[in-house]
Amino acid sequence: MPVPVEVFLSNRDLWAPVACLLAILAGLSFPLSARTAALFRADRLTTLGSLLCLAVVAAFTLPTRLSSHGPVSCTVAGLPETVSVTDPQNFLNVLLYVPPAFLGVLVTRRLSWVVAGLAATSVSIEFAQLLSDRRDCNTADMIFNILGAVAGAGAAVVLLRRRSVRGGKRPVPDGSRPDQTPNGAG
Repeated sequence: MPVPVEVFLSNRDLWAPVACLLAILAGLSFPLSARTAALFRADRLTTLGSLLCLAVVAAFTLPTRLSSHGPVSCTVAGLPETVSVTDPQNFLNVLLYVPPAFLGVLVTRRLSWVVAGLAATSVSIEFAQLLSDRRDCNTADMIFNILGAVAGAGAAVVLLRRRSVRGGKRPVPDGSRPDQTPNGAG
């Protein structure tokens, strides 16, 4: 089975819709980054990077055409006997979700929200692929996407904790802002 990147590069009919979707989502990322950065009191460039990573995920994984007929099915892959981490497609599924998770945690400081949001994104994309005549729904994709989100979020937490230890601040627990005390009095 060819890797989706190979399929994309060999099928020029996909280039225009993917490029248009990516351009639209990237264009929306610029004004949204200002509001999002203000909401989370985060760096605007990091916020923009996070939104652009989400745009790439959506542009390259959402189907470009939905099917209007025919049966729908989703492949249920069993772990570990039928799914290999060394399979290029699975490795790319992990790699695709690491940057948005990493940057998402840096922006929001909320590990569980970011991982849950990216898990919901993966499930939604697989559902959209279920309705497509050009893409395949596969539970292994969801599993590896979520693994990538956990890896990226975990790396961001490690970075945030190292920064807070070096700066003399308390480590950032999940769900709180570094400038808040546990009781919200800060």
